[in-house]
Amino acid sequence: MLNSQALSKIQLIILISVIIFPAIGGVAIYILEGGEDQSSETIKIGLPVDIGEIIGDTAWKSAIIAVEEINSKLTRTKRKTKR
Repeated sequence: MLNSQALSKIQLIILISVIIFPAIGGVAIYILEGGEDQSSETIKIGLPVDIGEIIGDTAWKSAIIAVEEINSKLTRTKRKTKR
């Protein structure tokens, strides 16, 4: 039968495995994926609205804001990875 000391050893093994294995996996992924540079390929996104209409103008402005936000996040990410 399991006594309280044996149960605590099992709990300790489970706790260590829950912490250690994901940490090793995270480090491995960071090392494997960290060395690759991001593609400098241009991404083209279509906007299927009539730009001349009020809705089209609003959609165009919204798309520009979204692109600027994405680009600023990518720029911050690239700066962090170069350090």
